[in-house]
Amino acid sequence: MALRNTSERYEYIYGSNVRKLETDMAGKQTAKAVPAKKNLRRPEQRRTGNKAADSEAAAAIQKNAAKFLAFDWKYTLVALIAVIICSAAAMFYLHANAQLNVMEKQISDLKTEKTSLESKQSAIQAEIDKSINLDQIKDYAEKKLHMIYPKDSDVLLYQRDSDDYFRQYESVD
Repeated sequence: MALRNTSERYEYIYGSNVRKLETDMAGKQTAKAVPAKKNLRRPEQRRTGNKAADSEAAAAIQKNAAKFLAFDWKYTLVALIAVIICSAAAMFYLHANAQLNVMEKQISDLKTEKTSLESKQSAIQAEIDKSINLDQIKDYAEKKLHMIYPKDSDVLLYQRDSDDYFRQYESVD
């Protein structure tokens, strides 16, 4: 917008298109009235000025509006299929998420059961270790089973001649 004289320039805030606010006698600020624009025609109408081109444009606009307002079954069918697919995917996701939550609960229950069983096992093992009396076992073996400790003369040592780790299918003498 080109300013015609310097008095118009002072009505605007410097460097912008914002009008300055006037202050009346009471100290209230009010905006100056904006003059109405006189030429409100569209730019293409100003350039051509041809009524035939205007009527063709209006016919094209009406044709496009009729196409826009026409009910399209193909579009509706595609939209319906897309909604069904999205709904099925959402239901599948929710079902999988519910199964995951159930399995996580089962895992946590099994972990707590495992820890309780391990603590019971360690308690039973400690009880077994306390109940074993080696002297009692020695007495039982000597008296009831007639077992004796070997003498040094009863022990034979085997001396091998080769460095093989073991020999198959041969008797050891």
